[in-house]
Amino acid sequence: MNIILAPYSPVYLIVSLTTVAVWLFVLLPRVSLRVRWWLHFPALLLHETCHFIAVVLLGGSARMQLGLGQDSHGSLTYGSVHYEGVGLGQVGKTLVSIAPLLLFVAAAAIAHLKLGQPQPVLEGLGWLGAILCCLLGASMYSSSDWRGTGLLGKFFVVTSALQIALMPVFYVAWGIELLIGK
Repeated sequence: MNIILAPYSPVYLIVSLTTVAVWLFVLLPRVSLRVRWWLHFPALLLHETCHFIAVVLLGGSARMQLGLGQDSHGSLTYGSVHYEGVGLGQVGKTLVSIAPLLLFVAAAAIAHLKLGQPQPVLEGLGWLGAILCCLLGASMYSSSDWRGTGLLGKFFVVTSALQIALMPVFYVAWGIELLIGK
C-alpha cells in the first residue's frame, strides 16, 4: 500500500508542530548539554557551514570548530567559525554573521519544490525533516552572531523572525480558504 500525500497536506503542519512541541517541551529540558549537542548536530553543521562558506566567498580564511565550548564573552557555544581577512569591512562581517539566515530561504525552496507536489508519505516526511533541520540551523542565532551584525543585519534578523512567526498564521488562513472554497 503506497499512500500519497497531497500537495501542502495538513499532515506536514501537524507533524511539524508536534515535532517542535516534543522537541522543545519534552526532550530538550530533560537531556544533558552533550546529548542536546548531538541532537542539534545536523542543524549545527548546516549553521556553521553557512558562516564558513560566507567567509571563503568574501576572501577570508576560516577555521570551523564543532563541540561544546565558550566564546570570548563567556557564552555557551555548540560550535564556532573563527575567521580573519574578510573583505568589505563591517558589511562583510555582517554578511558572515547573517549567512545562516539563508537556511530560511533553503527551507522555503524545499517546501515549495518538494511539498508542493504529490509524493509518498515517507518521502514527504523525509523532506519535512530536511526543512525542520534548515529552520533549526537558521534559528541557532548565537550571541556572537548577533554581536557581529551591524544595524542592517539586526534589521534583517528581526524582520525575518517576524515573517517566520507569522508563517503559521498564513498557512492556517490558506487552509481555511481552501476549505470554504474561495
